[in-house]
Amino acid sequence: MRYLSMASLSAAVGLVCAVSPLDAQERVREGFWGGVGGGVGFNLTENSEGERLTGFSAFARAGWAFTQNWLVAGDVIGWFYSQDDVDLRRGFLGGSVLFYPSATGGFYLKGGIGGAFSDVSAGVASDGTTWGFGWTLGFGYDIRLGDTFNLTLGADWLFQDVNTFTESSNQLAMLTLGLTFF
Repeated sequence: MRYLSMASLSAAVGLVCAVSPLDAQERVREGFWGGVGGGVGFNLTENSEGERLTGFSAFARAGWAFTQNWLVAGDVIGWFYSQDDVDLRRGFLGGSVLFYPSATGGFYLKGGIGGAFSDVSAGVASDGTTWGFGWTLGFGYDIRLGDTFNLTLGADWLFQDVNTFTESSNQLAMLTLGLTFF
C-alpha cells in the first residue's frame, strides 16, 4: 500500500511538472466550450435513518465564452446512490455562469439556477421523480493540457427545494475531475 501511495504521489508531481510550462502560456477561452467529468458526491442532508449518503457524481456542461473571464453554460449535474434494491438519484438542470478572476489563470467561481430533481426507485408506491427549484455554487481549477484542452478539478454545492414524502430541501457536495475544451 505504501508503494502505491508513493507511485500516486510521484505521478501527481510528474503531471504538475509536465503541465506547468503550458499553464504559464496564454489561455484560450473563446467561443463554444464544453466539459464532462465525474467524481464523488455527498448527500449532506440526513435520510430517515439519520445517515448522510456518499455516491457517484457526474456533470456535463456546454456553453459560450463571452470573454476570457466570463462563460455561460447549460449545466447538468447528477448524484447517484444505490444499495440493495434502492436507487436514489438527485440532480440539477439549469444555467450557470463561470467567472475566471484572471484572464490567464485557471481558477474559476461558478453559480447557477434551474430545476432540481429527486428520483427514488425502491419498488414501493412512493417511487418516482419529483421536480423543484435548485441552485448551485462552486469553484474549480483548469490545469492546461494543451491550447484548448484542460483537466478540470471542481467542487460544487447543489441546493435543492423539491417536495418528497420525507423532505422538502436537500444539499449535495461534489468533488469532480473532468475534461474541458474550448
